[in-house]
Amino acid sequence: MEKPEILTNAPKLHFIHCLEYNNVGDWCASPLNYFTDYFLSRYCVMYHHINTIQWSNIAPCDAIILGGGGMLDNFPSWQEAINRMFEACGCVIAWGVGFHNLSNHAPPEPKIDYSKFALISVRDYEYPVKLEYLPCVTCMLPQLQKTREIRRSVGVINHQTYTISGTGYDTIDNSYNIDDITDFIAESEAILTTSYHAAYWALLMGKKTIVGCVWANKFEYFERKPVILEELSIDAVNEALMAWDTEEYNGWLDECISLNIKFFERVKDLLGGYMPISDNNVERTIMELLRQQAWAPLPAFKQMGDIVEQVNIVVEEISQKLVQIEQRLDTLEREVKH
Repeated sequence: MEKPEILTNAPKLHFIHCLEYNNVGDWCASPLNYFTDYFLSRYCVMYHHINTIQWSNIAPCDAIILGGGGMLDNFPSWQEAINRMFEACGCVIAWGVGFHNLSNHAPPEPKIDYSKFALISVRDYEYPVKLEYLPCVTCMLPQLQKTREIRRSVGVINHQTYTISGTGYDTIDNSYNIDDITDFIAESEAILTTSYHAAYWALLMGKKTIVGCVWANKFEYFERKPVILEELSIDAVNEALMAWDTEEYNGWLDECISLNIKFFERVKDLLGGYMPISDNNVERTIMELLRQQAWAPLPAFKQMGDIVEQVNIVVEEISQKLVQIEQRLDTLEREVKH
């Protein structure tokens, strides 16, 4: 199937991040999920997996919002794609992106010139590159506010590639949907995990949080630290739980939300001075999304919550209007004949 041509000459706002199908943290990490109404009401929006960016649909007058997720120092192809973004359009924003370098691996080439971002923030606190800190936008998930009756002392949440087994604790992994994962966290006194986002969400929900396997440098740069075990054992887990100070994490969720809302205001100001607001953005966005899905079908469209709902509502409205038009044409045709 040929790639879709650009549908409209109006400037477009492109959201680009990693859409790994079996990792709920990736699905949740785009700021588009949390500021949907604002962006859709003002701009024609396109949504890209960093592995399948539709470069032909990015014009020099467009803007890109990259993130979140571990986008930096991850794969050479991603480094190349990010560098290409600077050439593709005049405004590239990095929103709470993260460094993600596998343990004992040298950072991949090519390097990225961070000064080329119109605005950049990273989720890594006090990272050596010294870029502006912004915790991952998934702190905006309403599910992190939930409370549940405690059902277990320790729950294990595995990254599917890096797993903890044989503990006897209740165990799930990061392919579960966000409601199931946050329910599991809420029902646990403590979380033992190998997943970055599971650790982040557990900390935000005020749970005792232990990382049982450090397989990338991203685990070292939380602002509020989980316990990181050098050697995994039940004794080590119990010792960490005994030493945990819950008070240190009180209020962190609100702080993270506040920082993201403030960054959103800066993004609004930047885009407002760069891109004109155009009419009929919801309809244009729907058409772009549907054409994009037809070219490169992604399960993401079934999991994009608010966007999918808006698409379905407007498509239904269009269908109803078409039926009304057909009925009116039939009526007019009969009147003409008589």
